[in-house]
Amino acid sequence: MSSKKIILVLLLSSMFSSVLFAQNKDSLTSKKTDISTKKFYYQIGIGYNFNSGIGSFSNNTKNADGSTSKQLFRASLGKGFDIAFSLGKKITQNFGLEMELGYILGSANTENNQFYETNFGNPLTVKQRVEYTANTFRINPKFLFEVPFAKGNAFYSKIGYMIGFGNAKTTISEDWYFVNGSTGNGNYTRARTGGLVSGSTLALGVRFKLEHDACFFMEFTGNNLHRSFKEDRMTESNENGKNTLDSKTVYQTETVFVKNATTTLNPDQSQPHQYPSYRVSYSTVGFRIGIVKHF
Repeated sequence: MSSKKIILVLLLSSMFSSVLFAQNKDSLTSKKTDISTKKFYYQIGIGYNFNSGIGSFSNNTKNADGSTSKQLFRASLGKGFDIAFSLGKKITQNFGLEMELGYILGSANTENNQFYETNFGNPLTVKQRVEYTANTFRINPKFLFEVPFAKGNAFYSKIGYMIGFGNAKTTISEDWYFVNGSTGNGNYTRARTGGLVSGSTLALGVRFKLEHDACFFMEFTGNNLHRSFKEDRMTESNENGKNTLDSKTVYQTETVFVKNATTTLNPDQSQPHQYPSYRVSYSTVGFRIGIVKHF
């Protein structure tokens, strides 16, 4: 885990602890209330999403004899620390509506590929490592179904649909092995922007009454999502220890994803590369804990 992510988690944990302490302190002096009669609430939570299922990620191999192989593996652009704030309203004792705003701080997914390239004067084998990360701001309206049990506690489920946006980064490291025995390496970074995240969400959880109008909750979450992008731009290029970004053409460094892409044998190097638009599918499972405040 990077130092930036560790610092962020510590700050969020500190804020979360402060909210909990302040809530318990206030509850000792506030008038006792019945949670079941409260119609509105807000919720603050933090958790983590893990990879779930096989999505659009794969390890690829192309051998010198022309044979190829593709191995799908578990990966997700929704993996990472999950921060959420929600406003909700109970319509009945067992049913409610909720609007969640959240942010996912993406963790890396890694592909390992190997290719044999023959379109060079000196053919080579490329061993490639590719890391994908993505951050997501999201809006997630939900239906709440709740079953109360003793002392103001309750089991619940939430079903919703997420709309989100954010940026992604691809980091590529390559080692080159030429047939004449020489070697080389390349390191590249590409940034992807635009597009949308969408898909269904699910949560199953339980809340426990703390003091008066506050509850602690813990829940398991699941997401089944799709993501698209509009642009891809190379931001770093280093080959054999030298910065080569300025020597590359616009066509080599910029890609736009369009519905009807045009291809030519001799593309204009001063224009971005056009590539057919597509969606990446992925899913996650995770957990979240936090505080519910009724008012």
